[in-house]
Amino acid sequence: MEEGIREYLEREKAKLLETDAEIERAIKAELDRRKANRELIERIDRALAAIIGEQVPKSEETFPKLPSTIKEAVMLVLAEEPTGLPALDILSRINKRFGWGYARTSLSPQLSRLKVENRIGYYGGRWFIADAEPGKQSTAKAVK
Repeated sequence: MEEGIREYLEREKAKLLETDAEIERAIKAELDRRKANRELIERIDRALAAIIGEQVPKSEETFPKLPSTIKEAVMLVLAEEPTGLPALDILSRINKRFGWGYARTSLSPQLSRLKVENRIGYYGGRWFIADAEPGKQSTAKAVK
């Protein structure tokens, strides 16, 4: 019986891993499509600017750079909150601001890694930029 349960769990895990891989491929395809779309918008902006003789907007003005990792997003969010935030508030702000849908289980390991790297600290139930004392403005850069 024990072998039967093990086989079942291994099959389920394999299915979930395949589903995860499909989701990852879909996300990459959407990001590639978004990149191509933004490149076309920038080409149109340059063409319009040439026609009407105006300055071409910089790409970062049109499309602010999104963080590429949860850790970068954590640093950006905490840089705006000198008094720090509880983990669930960090997650909520990240998902809302960047249009992501991460679960708490994705955030917690990244918070721990940032703490080990001495980039953030934890005090009184709140995470904050490591060089900021709770309640004081941080001088740390948002993304290192």
